[in-house]
Amino acid sequence: MEHSGLPGKVQLDSRTLGWRNVHLLRVEEPAETDPFDVYSQDAQSIVLIKSAAESDGRPNIESRRGAGWIGARYRSGDMGMTAAGRGATLRWRNGTPHTTLHVRLSAHLLEKAACEANRSICHDDLDRLSLHDPVLRTMLLAMESALERGATGFYADAAAHFIAAHLIEGQPLTARPPALANPSAIPLRRMDDFLQAKLAEDFLLTDLADHAGLGVFQLIRLCKLHHGEAPFQRLQRFRIERSRQLLQERRLSITEIAFECGYASPSAFGAAFRRATGMTPRAYRDL
Repeated sequence: MEHSGLPGKVQLDSRTLGWRNVHLLRVEEPAETDPFDVYSQDAQSIVLIKSAAESDGRPNIESRRGAGWIGARYRSGDMGMTAAGRGATLRWRNGTPHTTLHVRLSAHLLEKAACEANRSICHDDLDRLSLHDPVLRTMLLAMESALERGATGFYADAAAHFIAAHLIEGQPLTARPPALANPSAIPLRRMDDFLQAKLAEDFLLTDLADHAGLGVFQLIRLCKLHHGEAPFQRLQRFRIERSRQLLQERRLSITEIAFECGYASPSAFGAAFRRATGMTPRAYRDL
């Protein structure tokens, strides 16, 4: 499948799941390409080299700068970024094809992250031919895996907000013990109530933040600070806790429990349950 503006063939596309705020593509790139232009007025572009092409040691990707070209040597795990409103002309010559992950993040989301963090956006930092960022690399690979599993819009929305916060603040937040007697307790309690009431539903992170009475980035920050986990991780924790209760009660089938706890299929439920407990749902029920 060809995709407008890209020389390669798209193998995976998040549009099939209707993800908002973020668009993810996995692309099989050709070994060589003539110069081509990349540009987006309203999206930050991030490209991860998932599996690099064979290289003879010379730069294997080049970007036009004025009348000349500057080059970089990409290895698996390296990245490049193009800021919203900026363009680039690229070309490469390799011995073999390579595979890339493309993430396009809403520029509006970055602006919101900067506003809530009281920072201005430095477009030069978001416009780089070569970048090494282990956190960002891990997040993009996790999103690819989630897309293959058919993850919900809530996951994609949470991932998009995390990436925006990471790009603006530069590093992930550090967890600390909860402080119960403070103004954060009420919105966090509202967040937990909403998550537990919506286990079987698909919703956006903005819905959760509105219910808690906070901005999205404020909610992510507070949840990480006081619980040591992001809202999406907390939702998964609540789903597993509820599924354990239902398995112990033995009233519903495993398929019914999967849908009751918000999983798209029994296989998705089984995989999540094994990751959390080390056991299959059936083995847990038989204890």
